[in-house]
Amino acid sequence: MVGIVVVSHSPDLAHAAVNLALRMVHGPAPQIEIAAGAEDDRLGTDAARVAEAIVVADGGAGVVVIMDLGSAVLSAELALELLPDPDIRTRLVSAAFVEGIFAAVISAAGGAPLDVVARAAEDALLAKSTQCG
Repeated sequence: MVGIVVVSHSPDLAHAAVNLALRMVHGPAPQIEIAAGAEDDRLGTDAARVAEAIVVADGGAGVVVIMDLGSAVLSAELALELLPDPDIRTRLVSAAFVEGIFAAVISAAGGAPLDVVARAAEDALLAKSTQCG
């Protein structure tokens, strides 16, 4: 099953978004790791934590990484350079945070491959965009 890493400046925000998504999963859930906050419970992100989370989330099918704000993207990009195994298939996705997590979790739980999970996360905002016109 594809693993998921959630990178956020706020641990509270990350946990709430993941918990919301997990309410839709009936059966085995994907491995989800949260890399949120900086040292001393401050807001921020840490590339080393992101790299560790990617390693833990990888069960062999790859990992989708969903980030909340700009510097979280920078931390995720740096994390790829810090991976002890550069062959871990990882996709950083430009998904809306909550909608992307929701779609990725459901897609991964359904057994979708890495590229399909990544695309589901990226396309998740389309339904809301269409509905709002």
